[in-house]
Amino acid sequence: MIMIWAVTHVIRGDDHLNNAARQIQIYLAMGWALPIYAHIPLIHGPDGKKMSKRHGATGVEEYQALGYSAAGMRNYLARLGWSHGDDEFFTDAQAQSWFDLEHIGKSPSRFDFKKLANVSGQHIAQTENAALLHELEGYLKVTTAPDLEQ
Repeated sequence: MIMIWAVTHVIRGDDHLNNAARQIQIYLAMGWALPIYAHIPLIHGPDGKKMSKRHGATGVEEYQALGYSAAGMRNYLARLGWSHGDDEFFTDAQAQSWFDLEHIGKSPSRFDFKKLANVSGQHIAQTENAALLHELEGYLKVTTAPDLEQ
């Protein structure tokens, strides 16, 4: 069986806006259906400059090692560029149900480690014990030195 995948949406930082016109021309030349393009504002660091590796952790493993929960990180990052009214805390299922392109922010967001810690803490408090144990095991895996006595 041959599976054909089509790109339906291209959602990326607004620093790629100038690429869209060329990419649309390629789609048209190839006779492909055009995806929906959405360009979202970039995330800025606490200093107001474009977020980069100079602002701290650079990968999800590093944020995990700092103790932030995965659900809290997803919640916080979604909320940086998108809103559902005044809802600051939401589950993955709620975010998936509520998400729409119309509520993506128009201006850059500023990464705030205190807010991230707060949202992460709320998620940890709401997490079932078994899922929390799984998250803790992942945390220990990235923060514990390997056993050197082997």
